[in-house]
Parts: sequence; structure tokens; C-alpha cells
Amino acid sequence: MTQTFLFPLFVYGTLKRGGQYHQEFCRQSLEEGHLHIEPATTKGRLYELPEGYPGFELPAEWVASLQLGSSNIQVDAQLASTQALEAQSLELDYVQGELFIYTDLAAAQRDIQALDKMEGFFLDNLAGSLYHRVLVEVETQTVSQLCQAHQAYQWAWIYHYNRPHQGKRLKPALWEA
Repeated sequence: MTQTFLFPLFVYGTLKRGGQYHQEFCRQSLEEGHLHIEPATTKGRLYELPEGYPGFELPAEWVASLQLGSSNIQVDAQLASTQALEAQSLELDYVQGELFIYTDLAAAQRDIQALDKMEGFFLDNLAGSLYHRVLVEVETQTVSQLCQAHQAYQWAWIYHYNRPHQGKRLKPALWEA
């Protein structure tokens, strides 16, 4: 029996359907049938940054305990399916976005490598990275057939803003694509 490959990525801004970078980074995987997208939410804070794009953040006390993404997409996919971290509410919002589920290792490697570069996530320079790719718990608004083994909650990768900022906190926590 072959295990299905699933790589979950939560997006909240310019990568969502209708967003500035959606077609550029998602078109090929969508056309190949290797990317499934569904509405989802996660707890955090969403900001409109002065540079004109969104930034997602969690409280500093959580960040140190989050699993950091790696260059091995297959291992990262496995981590997302087995992660267990108890999250507590610390004045967080329900950030609205989309759950991208890659169903093909090669497509995920191609797209995530390009996204890591675009988001400024560099494993060899974590302190200098603009974003970090970390695991967070997300809630899907529909139960996907791809994730039938999961409940409505599951773990997914997200790009967490890694710099001090003067952004405006969005309430509701929704980036209009």
C-alpha cells in the first residue's frame, strides 16, 4: 500500500486565489492536479506592513517552540502530519486564509523552494530571514477528502514574519486579495 504524499501550506495574503502572486507560484501545480485549495483559518495576528504586503505573527513566547521548515520537503510533510503542540489563546485573532495541500513531492519541492526564496526564508541565515516557515495548527472550513484521516484541525506550514515592524493590525484578520 502506497502512502499518499500531502504537504499542507497555509497562505493568508498575496498567494491566495486572486492574490498578486497566486498565478505565478500556483498555476503549474494546479494545472497538473497536484494542488488542492480550501478555505481555512489559524490563530495569530495579521498585519498590513508599510511595504504593502501582509505579515503574520505569533507571540514571541510561542515562536521558539515552533518547528522550523527545512530543505527536505518530504520530511517537512511528515512533520506536519505528526506535530502535536498545545496552543493557548493569547489575544490572537482567527486569521482567514487558504490551505494549500500539495499531493505530489516534486510539485511541492519545486513550489516551496521558490516560495521560500520569495519569502526570504534562508536556512543558512535564519536571523536575516524576512519570514520563517513554521508549523501552526489550522482549521479547515470544509473537511477535505485528501485529508480524510484528519479532523477539521490539522498542522500546516505558514510564513511567519521575522522582523520588528510598524504594521497595522488587521481586524478582522483578513488580507483582501
